This record gives sequence, C-alpha cells and structure tokens, in this order.
Amino acid sequence: MKKFSASTSADIDTLIEDLQDAQFCRDFNRTVELFSPLWDIFVPPDFSRFETHQRARLFHFAGDFLLEYGKAKSLPELIANGKDCLTNAIECYFAIENIDRTFECQMLLAFAYAYEGSVNEYHDLLDEAEQHFQHFQTNPVYLQIQISFIMIANRQNDLKKALSVINKIEPLVGQCSDLKIKTMFYSQTGAIYRRLEQYE
Repeated sequence: MKKFSASTSADIDTLIEDLQDAQFCRDFNRTVELFSPLWDIFVPPDFSRFETHQRARLFHFAGDFLLEYGKAKSLPELIANGKDCLTNAIECYFAIENIDRTFECQMLLAFAYAYEGSVNEYHDLLDEAEQHFQHFQTNPVYLQIQISFIMIANRQNDLKKALSVINKIEPLVGQCSDLKIKTMFYSQTGAIYRRLEQYE
C-alpha cells in the first residue's frame, strides 16, 4: 500500500475521502491506519496545520470514530476526546458557513451526551439540529435524528411515541437512498414491533 504523504492539500483531500469510506463501513482498523501518520488516537489530535475546511472534516471523522470506538471498547476517555473533536468540527464548519455539517456534528455530539446519560444536553442539542432540518425531511441527518427519538422512546418504554415517529418517517425513509439510514430504521422498527407483540 502506498504510504500516505501530507505534503500537499490534495493528499489530505484524498485521505478525507478514504476516511469517509472507512467510517461508512465502520471499519475501525482501517480508520486507525489512515489516521496513524497524523495522529495517535489515544491523545487529542492537533490538525491546526491544515486548512479550515480540512480541519472540519478531520475533526468530524475523528470525533465520530472516537465515540464509536470508545463505546465499543468501553473507554470513556476516548468518548471525552471525541466530544472535543466534534466541538472543534462544529466551530470549523460554522466558520466556513457549512451549516448542514455543523448540525450533523451537533447531532453526533448529542448522541455522546445521551450515551453518558446527560439527557437534558442530548435533547437541547438534538432539538436544535432537528429544527434546522425541518424543511429537509429526506435528509439523512434529519432521519437519523428521528430514528434516535425512536431509540430513546424505546428505552423509556414509551412505545406509543416510538410508533408515532415510525409512522411519521416511514414514507420519508422510503424516499431516502442512504442504505445506512434504511438499515437503522428497520432495525429500530423491528425492535418496537417485537416489544408490542409481547403485550398483545
């Protein structure tokens, strides 16, 4: 495999594309490998030498990775670093006026707070992100937010609310081409219907 070189802006853009593919597949090993020339995942990253739009993407992918990897390995210090990365990504995206990405990272940050049990912070962040995407309801970020509401309602044993969200977004999911979103939706929907059968 060709060794990564950070000598040009194009090299970083290529790295970002590769990271996007690895993150989509949730390939932890590949993500660590791709990041390794730039960053040791067990320390907070420093991407200050890169352009703002590149920093935004690098912090975004680093934060998303650290949250998922930290949860999978039960390493709360990585989750904390992941939250910091997402906060940095939000600042960078906001600086370049990429509002959609800003709220996408805010959604991920909300999930981190939910995992830690900070329900109020979770709802505050997610409600603001939902409001932004209200007029773009087939956007994968909006649908992921709604799916998270199904998950939370399930945890709180509020199956009526979960069904309400399912019925609201099922036609929208059908219009979405994102396979990850479809998989998440039908997985959560199946969990709700299985629980409902227990009460029949």
